[in-house]
Amino acid sequence: MLYDLPEAPTEITELKFVKAITDISLVGTCWDGKVMMWTQPNEERNYQIDGICSIGHRNDIICVDSDEKYIATGGADGLVSVWSILSGMLIHSFAVPVSQGRKPATVSNNVVCVKLVKKQSNILYVCHETGDIH
Repeated sequence: MLYDLPEAPTEITELKFVKAITDISLVGTCWDGKVMMWTQPNEERNYQIDGICSIGHRNDIICVDSDEKYIATGGADGLVSVWSILSGMLIHSFAVPVSQGRKPATVSNNVVCVKLVKKQSNILYVCHETGDIH
């Protein structure tokens, strides 16, 4: 084991390295709606890893993407949440509309993929379990 990630919950669903303006962080999404951000160990911090935990979903987080400013997450609650890379704080969370004619009774409300368009932070693609793309 190279590092013990502080404040890590028992179940991490995805890990992603994200590059902010001057630093690289590790982001982890969790089954219980939490997003974890860990700092990069370096000499200035005496090779310590600090963790930030934020909650932005009411259920499990399924997918994550990032660009230079933001992290986007999609969850089993049908929500998409947008986070600041610099502060780790939740900026905005919204429900994804589902085309009623396309939703079979057996399909849940999962957001299965989020993609931020790099260098165009105002564009976010969201794919719903029904196949709808927003």
